Amino acid sequence: MLFHFHVSAKNNRSYFLFAGDKVWFPEYGGQLWIDEASFHLLRLKRETAYLHQYPIRQVKTRIDYDNVPLGDGTQRVLPVHSEVLTCAAPVHGNSNDCSRSVVKFTNWHKFRATTTIVMTLGK
Repeated sequence: MLFHFHVSAKNNRSYFLFAGDKVWFPEYGGQLWIDEASFHLLRLKRETAYLHQYPIRQVKTRIDYDNVPLGDGTQRVLPVHSEVLTCAAPVHGNSNDCSRSVVKFTNWHKFRATTTIVMTLGK
């Protein structure tokens, strides 16, 4: 299943960009790929609108997910690959200056902890 989404800048309170001391919450849209049988997330794509007035003009993100086996015999849907394209403002009339980052996620491990909260009543 493929779902399309769009978040306006005025409704965006979680996805932010920053450059130097400037922080902003851009308009963005994208797609979610969901496996129809398991309902597991397969891919997330997100792309900001073109931002004329900011030092970062556009960001495109793709994250691929898979059902990853863990050492204890369990499996979890986790990111396995991501690509991010970030384009900065043009310098000296040149086209946008873009950089691409590619990450491959491997060697996932599961960590577990047990805690106890003890409440005592004061006087």
